[in-house]
Amino acid sequence: MGQRYLYILTVAIDACFRLKRRDVSGVDKNPILGSGWAYFVEDTGYREILRRYQREDEISSCTGFSALDHADSKFSRGYDATGVGAVVCARHEFWLAQGVGDLQKGERYINMDYIFVCAMCEHLITNKIVSYDIACQWSQSLLDRIARFPSHVRIDVPQCSISYVIPKLHFRSHIQKGHSPYSLNYLRGAGRTDGEGIERRWWDIQPIAASTKVMGPGQRQGVLEDHWGYANWRKRADMPWTLRDCLKAALIAYAEHAALFGALTSSLLPGNVKRWASQIAAWEADPWGEDDLYIITSSGLTEAEAMQELTTEEQKASAVVGYVALHDISPLGFITLGLQIEDQKVAIKAEAKVATASKLLSLHERRNALRRKLQKFRELQGVYMPAQCLS
Repeated sequence: MGQRYLYILTVAIDACFRLKRRDVSGVDKNPILGSGWAYFVEDTGYREILRRYQREDEISSCTGFSALDHADSKFSRGYDATGVGAVVCARHEFWLAQGVGDLQKGERYINMDYIFVCAMCEHLITNKIVSYDIACQWSQSLLDRIARFPSHVRIDVPQCSISYVIPKLHFRSHIQKGHSPYSLNYLRGAGRTDGEGIERRWWDIQPIAASTKVMGPGQRQGVLEDHWGYANWRKRADMPWTLRDCLKAALIAYAEHAALFGALTSSLLPGNVKRWASQIAAWEADPWGEDDLYIITSSGLTEAEAMQELTTEEQKASAVVGYVALHDISPLGFITLGLQIEDQKVAIKAEAKVATASKLLSLHERRNALRRKLQKFRELQGVYMPAQCLS
């Protein structure tokens, strides 16, 4: 890898269905001035491509999101555009030139493919990390689909020049098996990029969605591009302070995590550390050809299954003639109380690190409640764990 990661372009793809446009006016009454000169793709060529793809079967098999499941059935009656799809810089959250396009019926492949191609036309020789919440499905046969585009919008994308990832917030909504190569946590050179920057851009632009929804095509594009241009200018103007703050945070986090990693490593057998490091290096070199090291397999009972088993045992024991309970709270209740105390201790400790003056009273009350639970636990411990109490 070396320092190649410094020159990788990281982009995020997503759609926003708040930025609709009603089927009012038209380009003859409200023309688009300078179509394709800023953030929207060139409109005439875009619509000509879309006419060739009236319907696509794009069903997702691994995610709970409806981006693909309803791609061709998204409510569109009375709308010229049901939203917009966009490609932005995932590291600095800049809007990219020709990186936005209208959607007609949901988040279809043809729309997102075309917008992606137009946004990448100026970045052909750069290796890329592409973040998309349905990257595991969208990336399949992407290069083949691009190859069928007309020659004037077809781009040459080497097979090994793109790494596809899923944003961190969306990653947990996918099935675990076969998805570790799509995780930003495991991709070398990704740093701490979360891939969710485009969601923050949608949040910034949504206050004007109600206004642009009733505008003509030319006015709407002009207004949206003005806002995105201003957003990029603000990002550029604030960049020195942003980078300064990020560097400070990174140095603090690096020192903290380096200390934790060193402490963990020193507690392990050197032979195991060496073996695990070689396995990770082999997986990073060929994540699709090696066994997935990040899939958590459990051979024991889950917490819910263990609780169910203990409940069954208690019910059988209490059904025996002559059974006398040691306490009003059963052994299962005793175990559950202990687990609750552990969870509350962790939560209170984390909250105390960032608590403001206005939160101190609430924090004090939570500590008192935890203390009362702990006293109750000690009482039960004398009943169910007397030897432990004596020690």
